[in-house]
Amino acid sequence: MEGPDRAPLAVTATGRLARILDQALRELGDAGQVESACRMAASAYALLEKWDPAAAERFTGTLHHLTCRRPQGGSRVRAS
Repeated sequence: MEGPDRAPLAVTATGRLARILDQALRELGDAGQVESACRMAASAYALLEKWDPAAAERFTGTLHHLTCRRPQGGSRVRAS
């Protein structure tokens, strides 16, 4: 999921898997399983931070997506 705030990862198996996992975790959080998705995103970050920092950094963004919710018509608030 590239975008203005998402730098593209190198085209590697790790980068592709990180994108797939990122998308799945965001969808899991959007479906109401925020705590579980956050735990998995943090685990992915911890696993990748030394071997593939760019892939690991993707999960920092995932955690922000999962924990900073924008209510309809309002400003961002932390999800519980």
